[in-house]
Amino acid sequence: MKTQSFARQFYLALVAYRRAFSFVKEEGLRHWYLIITAGAFFCMWFVRLVLGAGAGWIETEMLTPFRDNASAATESWGWVGWDWVAGGLERVVEWLVFVFGLWIQFKVTKFIVLIVLSPLYAIFAELIARRIRGSAMSDGGERGWQWSLWRGLRSALLLVGLEVGVGVVLSVIFLFIPLVIPAIGVVTWWLFPFISGAVSIGFYGAAVLDYAWEQTGYDARQSLHATSSVLGAAMALGLPFYVLMALPFAGWLAGPLFGGMICVVAALTWNQHDV
Repeated sequence: MKTQSFARQFYLALVAYRRAFSFVKEEGLRHWYLIITAGAFFCMWFVRLVLGAGAGWIETEMLTPFRDNASAATESWGWVGWDWVAGGLERVVEWLVFVFGLWIQFKVTKFIVLIVLSPLYAIFAELIARRIRGSAMSDGGERGWQWSLWRGLRSALLLVGLEVGVGVVLSVIFLFIPLVIPAIGVVTWWLFPFISGAVSIGFYGAAVLDYAWEQTGYDARQSLHATSSVLGAAMALGLPFYVLMALPFAGWLAGPLFGGMICVVAALTWNQHDV
């Protein structure tokens, strides 16, 4: 593997991303846009199912009991006419739940896309690897697309688990500790969105690079180690995926197509020519 600076890795990976669109066209693979679109629709349906169930649980287990307890408290304290206090608290809680719900929706959508579409991306990566090498067999080898499919799903689950773990640690450090030491909260609460975003971009990049490493015969642990040595490329490939997934209304489709699918192509071509 070539030794390159972070900036050089970042630049070459972005170039690979730009060229990936032409690669898909020249290799006659544009029908994969339709395949990934079908997968994206399934992901969206699954996201709605998960979030709908979660919203119902929050309403019945959190908001309704809070509303009832707040009303009972104002009555027991003899605060005649102070029902507006309970109503105000309820609206504040509902607003916080709404903001938290938006964040959860973004995270849940991302995780579902990475997991549900991983088998499709794995088969697509196998096909891309064969086109790049002009052979019927990729270096990932004799195990075939079935192995790629299973490994892609397993790696996606591993990366999602790792990101959730890192996210919990960051939340404790940047959000909850400042509740105990308010003086540092002024800094940490502003830093948290940027650091959390950078971590998400890195994991997006690791997810697409994993398909490239798989084609070289790496297992999941070797893949993570290899990605840690090319963080510039991981950030460059994760950036379009992250930005497109964050688009309002269109992210659920643009992310899997022009983020996931194109970034998989970019990861494989970058790995073939620039590593």
